[in-house]
Amino acid sequence: MRGNVDKYTEFENVPMAGKVILKSSADIGVIDEFDDEEVAIFDRFFAGGQSTLRGFEYREVSPVDAREDPLGGKSIFLGTLELMKPLTDVVQVRTFCDVGNVWKD
Repeated sequence: MRGNVDKYTEFENVPMAGKVILKSSADIGVIDEFDDEEVAIFDRFFAGGQSTLRGFEYREVSPVDAREDPLGGKSIFLGTLELMKPLTDVVQVRTFCDVGNVWKD
């Protein structure tokens, strides 16, 4: 089995907006068989949940079988754009946009 996931994250202060931080990130991954062995389900990609696609249940974004059970995929793309405004040392206001999908092949 061969796999690769590239991750890129960038944090920038937004000019002329005070203490506002813009965060952008992207994940691209591909996994494939090695020596004609099928990729095990625990090695496949899934998305959904707080760390990938917020608004979807954990592992909800995935190809599914006939019973609608998630199978995982061999390729994935995830992207996030997030704007953070600190109100205090502990409290922040955030707005975000997540995009992405998981594909069977």
